[in-house]
Amino acid sequence: MFAVFTGAPGAGKSTTIQLLADAGCIVMPEIATEVINEGIHQPWLGDPEQLAFQMEVAKRQTAQEQHLAQFKDKVVYLDRGLIDPIAYRLIYGRPLCDMHREMTAEHYLVAFLFDPVEGWDDNGVRYEDPIFAREMTHVMKRVYQSFGVPIVSVPNGTKEQRLEIVTSTMSRLASAPAGKIWTAEQISMAA
Repeated sequence: MFAVFTGAPGAGKSTTIQLLADAGCIVMPEIATEVINEGIHQPWLGDPEQLAFQMEVAKRQTAQEQHLAQFKDKVVYLDRGLIDPIAYRLIYGRPLCDMHREMTAEHYLVAFLFDPVEGWDDNGVRYEDPIFAREMTHVMKRVYQSFGVPIVSVPNGTKEQRLEIVTSTMSRLASAPAGKIWTAEQISMAA
């Protein structure tokens, strides 16, 4: 089962993913950072480049998710989901293409929406600012809601507090009776 970490750049998603990896959990790092670090795509250069970048990320993410689907009885934590690019298109006022319209998210059990952290850490990949981060958080929430993915808010706090929200929520979901179908509201209340 997939648990997605989403939200604005610099919100602490990758830090939490690393803490889970260090604890022996199955994780998938952010594919977009990998693609940007290769230096081939620069999504900030305009619409055609952003679209080419998103297509490459979607191709790699889909392949990784298909590979990780073999862990059916375990939680797999994803640093961003396939539908995150939709939020970027929307916030920049750019049209969606067929790739975006064909995206699905029913394989995501829950999305943890990370609130932006205070301050800003330039990691050499990010090109957005704190104001953008706050706006992006709201857009990401709307996108995940529109796909019917239950959302658990992860408020700003220490990395340990954020990790506790994730692990305690997943523990409650995992301990539910077999066959229980959770509603978005129940998952949010489990957090």
